Amino acid sequence: MKESAIREKIGVGWIRLKAIFEVAGFPAEHVETSINTVADRIAKEKGIMILEQAVHKPRKISDQIYSSFIEMEFLAESLAQLVGMLYDYMPSSVEIIEPEDPISDDPQAVTMILNDLLAKLHNYNQLIHALKAENTILNRKLQNK
Repeated sequence: MKESAIREKIGVGWIRLKAIFEVAGFPAEHVETSINTVADRIAKEKGIMILEQAVHKPRKISDQIYSSFIEMEFLAESLAQLVGMLYDYMPSSVEIIEPEDPISDDPQAVTMILNDLLAKLHNYNQLIHALKAENTILNRKLQNK
């Protein structure tokens, strides 16, 4: 995409950013397939336009674990679209390039995003408590044998 087209998109509210998405696991072939699947899915997201991407081959990081990552520059149609993509793909790093202050342009969207974030945190909290209770029960059963 030409820089003039990018400028035009930013002028109507799109957000330009860079992100790094990581995948770790084993074997190396699975990690490579998974990272390519992530790249393909992001490219198909509504309201996301990939400008550049570099998919890195898996590298061994421990005895059995391999890691790979994608460096990606893209445009997101809105702050809500961007945060939705962040929730879905959980990049390890994000840098907003333009505009300088995408949040102040749409305070209502920020309110919705924060409430979505709180809902996800509450769900994770419930899951943690359920797993902790289940773990406690299993440990008691093991100790009674």
